[in-house]
Amino acid sequence: MILTALRHRSCPPWCIEAHTGERPRERAHHGWLHSIELSTHPKFANGELPQLWLDLVLTPRDDGPLVHLQLDDLPVAALTTREAERLGLRLIGLAAVAAMETPPAAA
Repeated sequence: MILTALRHRSCPPWCIEAHTGERPRERAHHGWLHSIELSTHPKFANGELPQLWLDLVLTPRDDGPLVHLQLDDLPVAALTTREAERLGLRLIGLAAVAAMETPPAAA
């Protein structure tokens, strides 16, 4: 409810920015930031695991929203929503295949 009140009327429904002091043509819309801890990567010196960060962004120069992927401070990719859907389906498919029981080896 508070988020809706803070969102500017020209924002997409997923935008969480207040846009104070920005001109409409300069607005960059940002969604919630999500992260996934990467448990198979080596830990940092401080003992923390790397994070894969994901967020939804729409800038005035974009044709549509982009899903940004970042490995800690390193940008990895900016995907269209269609590319993000395809990646998500492929990841789910790979995880499902990996979760299946492997048939017993032939004797």
